[in-house]
Amino acid sequence: MEKLKVFIADDSVIVRERIIEILSKTGIVEIIGQTGNGNEAVDSIVKLHPDVAIVDIYMPGKNGIEVLMKVKSIQPDTRVIMFTSYFLTGFREKCRKEGADFFLESNDIGYLAEVLGIIHKRLITLKTNI
Repeated sequence: MEKLKVFIADDSVIVRERIIEILSKTGIVEIIGQTGNGNEAVDSIVKLHPDVAIVDIYMPGKNGIEVLMKVKSIQPDTRVIMFTSYFLTGFREKCRKEGADFFLESNDIGYLAEVLGIIHKRLITLKTNI
């Protein structure tokens, strides 16, 4: 079974390590890169072309919404999961408007593997129907 290529952009090393720990247990994910800087995130995502980018809203350089907008304008087929510990009214709607495929708060971290399972299943279905 083909693995999902995943890139993680979050300014917290601890959060990135936790995400990697959770996703490594799924057996369907290959982490192809990570960063804590929004500018580096855009450059790396465009260069590496992951299936999924997990993006925090608050990062140095470009913020997560700017990363989302840039990535979706260049690579609309990259699935973007916005993942944040800062939930303010309007973030979810703004992210959806800009093309986010999923929006999770940090207390939803347990759902991350489930969301990637859904994406993986959809991509396999798409590839077998082509």
